[in-house]
Amino acid sequence: MSDGMMFRLLGRVEAEWRGRRIVLGRRRERCLLALLLLEAGTVVGTERLLDLLWEGTAGLNARAQLHSHVSRLRKALLGDETVQLVARDGGYLIDVEPETVDVHRFRALVADGRARRDPAERSAMLREALALWRGPVMADTASDRLRDLVAGDLAELRLLATELAIEAELDQGRHDEVIGELLAITVEHPLRERLTSQLMLALYRAGRQPDALAVYHRLRIRLADELGVDPSPELRDRYTAVLRHDTGLFLDEPFDRSVPPAQLPAVTAHFVGREAALATLHGSPVSVVRGMPGVGKTALAVYWAHLVADRFPDGQLFVDLRGYSPGAPRQPAEVLEGFLTALGVPRDRIPRTEAEMSARYRTSLAGKKVLVVLDNAGSAEQVRPLLPGSNGSVTVITSRSDLGGLVATHDALLVPLDVLAEQDAERLLTGVIGPVSGDEPAAVRELAQLCGYLPLALRIAAAKVISDGQPVADVVTRLRDGNRLSGLAFHGDPQVAVRAALESSYRALDPLARTLFRRLGLAPGDDATPPVAASLLDTSLARTRPVLARLVSAHLAREHHPGRYRLHDLVRDYAREVADVEESKPDRLASVERALEWYLHTACRADQALTPMRPHPEPGSPAPTTCPPLAFTSHSTALAWCDAEESNLIAAVRAAAEHELDGIAWRIPVTLGYFSVVRLTHPDWIDCYHTGYACARRCGELVGEAWTAHGLGVALANRRRFTEAMEHLLQAAALFREVGLDWAVGSAYVSLGCTCRDAGHFAEAFDHFGRSSDIYAEAGMRWGVGVVRLHEGDTHRYAGRLDEALACYQESFDIAVEYAFPWGLAINLMKIGDIHRLLGRPGEAMTHYQRALPHAHDSGDRAGEAHLLDLCGQTAHDLARPDDAVTQWTAALAIYDELDDPRAAQLRIRLEHRSVPVQVRK
Repeated sequence: MSDGMMFRLLGRVEAEWRGRRIVLGRRRERCLLALLLLEAGTVVGTERLLDLLWEGTAGLNARAQLHSHVSRLRKALLGDETVQLVARDGGYLIDVEPETVDVHRFRALVADGRARRDPAERSAMLREALALWRGPVMADTASDRLRDLVAGDLAELRLLATELAIEAELDQGRHDEVIGELLAITVEHPLRERLTSQLMLALYRAGRQPDALAVYHRLRIRLADELGVDPSPELRDRYTAVLRHDTGLFLDEPFDRSVPPAQLPAVTAHFVGREAALATLHGSPVSVVRGMPGVGKTALAVYWAHLVADRFPDGQLFVDLRGYSPGAPRQPAEVLEGFLTALGVPRDRIPRTEAEMSARYRTSLAGKKVLVVLDNAGSAEQVRPLLPGSNGSVTVITSRSDLGGLVATHDALLVPLDVLAEQDAERLLTGVIGPVSGDEPAAVRELAQLCGYLPLALRIAAAKVISDGQPVADVVTRLRDGNRLSGLAFHGDPQVAVRAALESSYRALDPLARTLFRRLGLAPGDDATPPVAASLLDTSLARTRPVLARLVSAHLAREHHPGRYRLHDLVRDYAREVADVEESKPDRLASVERALEWYLHTACRADQALTPMRPHPEPGSPAPTTCPPLAFTSHSTALAWCDAEESNLIAAVRAAAEHELDGIAWRIPVTLGYFSVVRLTHPDWIDCYHTGYACARRCGELVGEAWTAHGLGVALANRRRFTEAMEHLLQAAALFREVGLDWAVGSAYVSLGCTCRDAGHFAEAFDHFGRSSDIYAEAGMRWGVGVVRLHEGDTHRYAGRLDEALACYQESFDIAVEYAFPWGLAINLMKIGDIHRLLGRPGEAMTHYQRALPHAHDSGDRAGEAHLLDLCGQTAHDLARPDDAVTQWTAALAIYDELDDPRAAQLRIRLEHRSVPVQVRK
């Protein structure tokens, strides 16, 4: 920049030379200088100058006065030879360096800033440009008319630069910093849609969705009243995105979580040895612990993870990928959804595709120190989307293979794990059995040798010593003799050793326990509850529970959660092996079918508790009597059972299809249609509906085809695969007509309407809702009309038509009253409250939220009850009742904590910002 004369026009007209302010004389002389500087380097005609300076009223002596003004300006500017004011071509020209005039510096900085790709550089450059402004252009010399005439573009450029700077700051996640500026500037420019859109985004990202929506409605009303027009399509899209909690509104940035995840399972009792492997694990961001089944890979990974947990203050994540378990391994998308939730990402911000989830996961871990344990991986492809991108995090993977692709692509450290050293194996045995004396140490050594020093075999053998209550030597003798009798001579192979240990423990069981052990190996899913075990046995719960306890005592099964029993992969393989040998194929199929029937009938009862008014598909068979299906007394208990059994139910669909039990295969996903929509937790529901549809077609049940096509359409729509969803839903509607299920045609049209709405096609949505409403009304199903009105209300709300939305919610509420349906009452009252809040009526909103609370409680929807309490807190804050707000938020936090809901973290932060002491959960 020049060290000569400096000129300022963005505000009062001023000139400065070497730090000294120049006296520029009268107002008209300063105005003349400004007009020439605005067009520096260009001749400004005399006639134009006369017209501008006198604003169309120049008298006979105006030309002489102009010459006098020029003369006095030349004298004022004599100090700097680089500034030349000359007469030329019938006008005047001022020759200066553009960088010496703030107007030209402003233009150059804005142009440079707009060209910068990096948002930090862009905002810095634009803010530097905006800092040149000290007021309106030529503030002390120009009238508003003259300013608009000669510098109107500058005012617009200033506003554009402000918008661009704010946009760059939003791109950096600095939404909290720009809210105040946007609130002020939207008052000054209330019809500027881009500023309104930015304010909505900033408020939404700051957790102020109602305020963001209110901003939109204020502009919508003003546009209608003053101009008779609607907001632009772009602004309406922003409104819809805010209303729907669209994840695209958020930056790929970590989300705050006050309580880091701590998912490590407990350390295995009597862990021994492994010093070399433990030391090796310290050496790489990604390590693969490889070894044979039963060698203790998981035990090593978990033990090491607990040792170093304090090095990872941002949390520890753990998942069993089930790479070698029966059924399908865990899909990366399923795991990522769980990890993101644990990291504090709200469910409504989690992307829908695996690639997007993986990107959000890596972003959430950026700059953090998190330990990730991926247990029982089946392939490198299963693992890659789960690897953090940050060097601060560490990943430990266990697998039966070396996952060689990871070694090549991610420089993973391979940690091979072999059987225990002889002394460590003996230490493990005595740790479980207790101290030994006399001849027992020699027997312990032989027992360790017979077990091949494999940890799993050692633990099974030790459990047998304890359960028999006899000397170790006697167990060794029986194990040795049993091996000989069964042809399992020991040759130092650990897998033969574990087979021998399992054989010995299995043969020592009573007949009923042996039968249950075999059939647990056949059970669908990852684990089994006592009712499933009783179904496999075809006996009562009372008789089954002690049998399960005996299997746990023999170390053949593990109660990994209260009331949930699991077999180690090797143990399950053995159980299936002996089942194939000792039971006929019809007996095996019958036991599996009983378990699947129990799952189906219990799922049907859960669905009836979740949606009591809707007709439900028949189970297709009588309910089991030996071990009856569970009964549910509330929405919450049914939902809790579905949550706990979700993975097993998905496995049950696959097992039913594999055994050609087609009626069960299509009925389970159809029965759980409401649950799969509400929870949206498992990507495999789409596959389940595909499987169910194929099975319905195979057995020729058109009703099954119709329901599975409908469920598949809804599941695809929830993953935003709208085109495919509509195809399946239209097919479902046609099939429902063919089989005479007219009311179900209405259900298909409701789902089509919701799909069109979510895709942004509001007119088509209302067409489908209208058809559905007519069908339900003709069938006399008022509850169905209520469902349609609820969805129509949501669609009006998305479109910004709040009065129409309010009318729909009110009608839906009235219908819910007729059926005394607590969930319907709660959801409609909550939505009515939302509309009142958006319309600036917080008192009425609070009344409806509080009316909704007891109905949410009665429905058993604890998460919904907590959300309502949160809304009550926000509304109390709007009403300037801070103590009430804290009371409501504290009650909501207690429920969120009880449910382990990720929204607890954000609510805890909100309370802490108000200096409210809150307990941090361990």
